[in-house]
Order: sequence, then C-alpha cells, then structure tokens
Amino acid sequence: MVVFSASITAYLMRAAKAEGEIRIRADGSVEPPSAAISTADKITYVLVEDINNSIIVERDNIVIDGEGHVIQGTHAESIGITLIGRSNVTIRHVTVKAFWCDIYLENSSNCQISECIVTDTSSVGILLDGFSTFNRIDLNNVSYNWNGGIRIGDSSDFNDVCSNNVTENYLAISISGSANNTLEENNITMNRLGVSIEFSSNTMISENRIVNGYRDAFGIYLASSANNTIVGNTITNSSDGLVMFWSSQNVVFRNIIIQNYYGGIYLRESSGNTICENIVSDNEGNSGISVSYCSNNSIYHNSFINNGPRVYGNTSGYVNFWDNGYPDGGNYWSSHIDPDVFKGESQNEAGSDGIVDESYVVDAENVDRYPLTKSYGGVYDVGVRVSASRTIVAVGYNVTVGINVTVINYGLRTESFRFMFHVYGIDYDENLTLESRHSGKFVFSLDTTGLARGNYTIWADVDSVPNETAVLDNTFLGKIMITSAGDIAPAYGVVDIFDVVRVALSFGLSCNDPNWNPDVDINDDQIIDIFDMVAVAIHFGITS
Repeated sequence: MVVFSASITAYLMRAAKAEGEIRIRADGSVEPPSAAISTADKITYVLVEDINNSIIVERDNIVIDGEGHVIQGTHAESIGITLIGRSNVTIRHVTVKAFWCDIYLENSSNCQISECIVTDTSSVGILLDGFSTFNRIDLNNVSYNWNGGIRIGDSSDFNDVCSNNVTENYLAISISGSANNTLEENNITMNRLGVSIEFSSNTMISENRIVNGYRDAFGIYLASSANNTIVGNTITNSSDGLVMFWSSQNVVFRNIIIQNYYGGIYLRESSGNTICENIVSDNEGNSGISVSYCSNNSIYHNSFINNGPRVYGNTSGYVNFWDNGYPDGGNYWSSHIDPDVFKGESQNEAGSDGIVDESYVVDAENVDRYPLTKSYGGVYDVGVRVSASRTIVAVGYNVTVGINVTVINYGLRTESFRFMFHVYGIDYDENLTLESRHSGKFVFSLDTTGLARGNYTIWADVDSVPNETAVLDNTFLGKIMITSAGDIAPAYGVVDIFDVVRVALSFGLSCNDPNWNPDVDINDDQIIDIFDMVAVAIHFGITS
C-alpha cells in the first residue's frame, strides 16, 4: 500500500499531460467543445457517444450521466475520470474501462459513483484517496482490475461502499489508514482476497457475501486495526474466513463462516476482541477457530460445527474468555454435546439446562466452562428433546417403549408456554413456566401389545415464546415402527441379509455396553444373543 500510494502522484502528473483529455471546467464549459458531452444547464452532463479520452472534472455540484456509453482507455498511465478537490459530483450509468485507474477521487467529498461498470484496469478500479470523505459508491459492477476493485486510503473517512458486485479482481475492497467507513451488502466473488482493512478504525463491515474460490485467498483480513465491527457477513470458499493480525477491540458478530479451505477464524497477536454468535461450520482445515499469542478475547455463543476436533494455535500462557458465565453459557462445539443431566453454575444440581456438564478444555488457561448442547438461540429460546427406549418393535413381542421428553428453557428469561405431546393412545397438554436454564421432564409409555405393523408417530411441541427466533427445536416428530420380527436394518420392508449382518455385528453386546442398540434386541431381554439371531432366521424373507 505504501508503494502504491507513493506512485499515485507520478501517475497523476503523467495523466495531466495526456493529449486529447476532456475537462469540465469550473465555469461549466466543456473543453474541447467538440467533446461528446452535452449539457443544457451546466449541472447535468450527458455522454452522447462513447469516448476514448480521460475526463477531468473541475466543477462542483454536477451530475455526469453516461447513459450506458463507454469511456475507453488504453492501459496507459492515465485515469478515466478524475476528481480532485471536488464536492457533490455524481457519476452514474457509465462504463469506464482499460485505464491505470478508472475513477479517482482525491480530497473530494459528498460525491457518488453509482450504477457504473468499472473494469479492466492495469491497477485499481475505483480509488478514494487524500482526505476524500462522505462519498458513496453503490450499485456498481467492479471487475477484472489487476490490483484492486475498490480502494480507500490516506485518511479518507466516512465513505459508504454498498450493494456493489465486485468480481475477479486481485483485491476486492481495501481500506488503509482511514476511519468510519461502511462496507455493506456487497457481493464479493472470485477475488484473490475479499476485504482488507489495515491501519484503520471504526469500519462497519456488514451483510456482505464473500465467495473467493481460491485456496490462498482470505475472506476478511484485518491488520493493525481497532474498533471495527464485522457483522452479518457470509464468507465461504476462501482459505480462511476471517484473519486478524495485531488488531484489538474489534467485534465479530453473527457472521456465517462456512466451507473454507483451511479454517474459519484465525487470530494472531490480536487481543481484546469480541467474537460471538457466529456460525463456523464445515471448514476443511484444522479448526473452526485458531488462536495464537492472543489474550483477553471474549469468544462465546459461537457455533463450531463439523470443523477440526480442537482449537489450534498457541494459547499457552495467554488467557482468553471462552464463555460469558452462567447462565449465558459458552460456545456450541459439535464434537462436545453431552451429557446434560445437571444444571447450575457448578453443574451439580439435578436437571438439564442446555449446557454440557463437562467443560470444553482448550488448555489449562483457556476453558469453555459452559459449552452449549445446541447452537445459541438468543435470549428467548425454548425447545423440546425426545428420546425413546427403542424405535423398532417386532410385532407380537408386546414390548413397552419408554419415551422421555425434556422441555428446556435455553433462554435467559423466565418463560410461560404450552407443551403438548401425542403418541398412539396418549395425548398430553400442559401450560408450563420455566426459569432460565431450567427444564421439565416427562415420561410416557407406549404399550405395543396388539399393535399392527406400521409407523406410530411421536409428536411433541412447545409454543414459541415472544421474540423467539430459534424455533426449529420447538417441535419434535419421530416414529415407533412395528415390523416383522428381525426387520431391523435401515432397508426396512423385508427381513434380509442386512438384518442378519446387523445382529451379527452386535452379537454379545448387553445393555451396559457403550455401543448398545436396543433396536437390535428383538426379544427385549437386554442382550444380543442367539435368540435374536434365530428370530431373524425364522422370519427371513418375510415382508413388513
């Protein structure tokens, strides 16, 4: 960036000497008068045909409307449209292509670049530099620029970059040495690097979609930057989703960081940051989050799903906070979700609370004391969990199936709501009141005596509470299958070789074995033995 900035002045000096350039003068005139630019009021300037020259703007409070025409360069050391020291200039509906820089603003304010195509530069598409403030770049297509799509630097503050398509550039959007800028709702795809923030503060990066597609391309990169907010972005197909070096006091909140090639979030020598309520899932590399040489970061209410088995990095000797205390809780780790039979700050009181009884240990100094049993659902969140003693019963064996239902208030407020349950022959309906991180347990029994072959639905439901958004676990639907004796394999409908294999693989197991599967215990005697194998053999070939 330093080399890049230092070269700007030289390029501008050469561009100013270019022959055939067009100027919109301070008095409103167009020079030369033969240029393909028309104006009736010296406020709106309209391109009447394509132009093969640069345009230099020397007048404030005007609109340059391309009306779909092209300003074409030759990849020489020139700039398509130049604004220096300008105010309230709008550039719209124009294609600018094949310059060193297509659109350049220096020390300019309250300008807008909108609905333009900016492409094929030898350096950068749109550049805001030298104290350019309060400008807006929106609804543009910025693509195929050799160094970068959109760059903001040199104390250019309070600019908005919104709703642009930024595609196939080396660096999509970058901010350096600037503050209070906003990057919002941009579609950033197939760039070598998505968003770069260096030596900058108070940047809002929100609701952007970043899909890079390269194994060496970061999604969002922060270096030596503080007090920035990264919220609501979707980052995928990058090397690492979010990378932070030497940065502090940043907030990373409610982002979706999935299916990246190496990892989800990587922090190095960055302290005092808050990372919460992010979904970090299915990243191919070592971990959902990697933390090295960092301290005092607050990392909680995130969902780390199907990533590497542990946190990577060097945390020894550095203390970070992996939960927000009780009852708020810590993070959801998909590899660490049970047991949950106790509640309370010390996890020693009987009753489920949506927090895993055993802490998630990164190292001796970094511990998630209250790992969650499911993804964080917010302040207002109730749900239902259902387990059955078995889901397959052989017809005629007269087994009683126990069904355990746990209703949990995962949220942080006392809630009153309705709980309903149904299975064949049983209907239950009750209004419940549960304190935060408290639960109610219900046990039902289904007597299968005399039941015909078929599927019998288990349905449990809790009403959503006001302001609840995580409602997927408010309803449970399951089934108890009454089948021919021995029809226990996944390919249900006939007793076949798959059922024989399933009994053989479990042969000798008892109900105390960790690999115990009650569905294979056909005669319900708490052991898989010769009687179960015989039941399969004598019914072999029978359809359910």
